[in-house]
Amino acid sequence: MTDLDRTPISLPFVGKIDRARFVSLFKFAVSGLPSFLIAIPLNIFLVEKVAIDKGVAYALVITFQVTVNFFVCRYFAFNRKDAKSLWAEFGAFFSGIMMFRVADWGLYYFIVEVIGFQKYVLVQLINVFIFAILKFLFSEMLFLRNYRPMSK
Repeated sequence: MTDLDRTPISLPFVGKIDRARFVSLFKFAVSGLPSFLIAIPLNIFLVEKVAIDKGVAYALVITFQVTVNFFVCRYFAFNRKDAKSLWAEFGAFFSGIMMFRVADWGLYYFIVEVIGFQKYVLVQLINVFIFAILKFLFSEMLFLRNYRPMSK
């Protein structure tokens, strides 16, 4: 890490973080785009074409997203290329992120099903932003703890 990597950047709601961490946060946000872009139409398809209950459809979409996000985050956002702890990390990532996603699903279900707010895709979009920072902090801790890059 160079001195430039340690130069702090101020972000709203987060405070000051160094450039290297900002790059990881940016890459984390970008790494969620592939599954997110598939998740919206998948949720609409499951609800409107397959006629699955909105809560069940969203739970399926969340499971899909977490699985895709693990691999994209591991390889792209946090530059992990080693295979020795892949499945152990997948288990830890899946169970940890699913805790956030259960909270995400609970909020979605409460707003859409209990309150009866009909704009279910809007609720899905809002939930993305609510839980993004928490999921980044968890993922960063998981992928970078005790990690030593392999020498070249």
